[in-house]
Amino acid sequence: MTHRILIDTDPGIDDAMAIFYAALHPDIEIVGMTSVFGNVTTDIAVRNAIVLAEKVGQPIPIAKGADKPIVMEPNGVSDYVHGVEGFGTMDAQPIKSKPLKEPAHEFICRIINENPGEIILCPIGPLTNIALALEHDPTI
Repeated sequence: MTHRILIDTDPGIDDAMAIFYAALHPDIEIVGMTSVFGNVTTDIAVRNAIVLAEKVGQPIPIAKGADKPIVMEPNGVSDYVHGVEGFGTMDAQPIKSKPLKEPAHEFICRIINENPGEIILCPIGPLTNIALALEHDPTI
């Protein structure tokens, strides 16, 4: 049985390992990824998600998400742990693809609604995109 997952991530080193594991697991299909502010800025997070999808050779749709928490000021990124670009001392990696134009919270709602009961939501970063998705469509 294949488990279809949607990953919400702030890809630093830790999330990269989880994404590689999921992408290479024979019983998991990543149907999409959404980026969120956390370990790195949202712009770096979406680029890193694209880098990871390209590294595993899978055409995973990726949507850019929230760039700050909903109710508090951000604490700042964790560059002291993950490095400025999120992958330790590795420089920014070039990317070939682009993120979806659709915002992450709308993408989450659409994928879940188009595939009722089939999608496992896997948030591995801050839960801001999930909160925004629930505000947008509480039925998910």
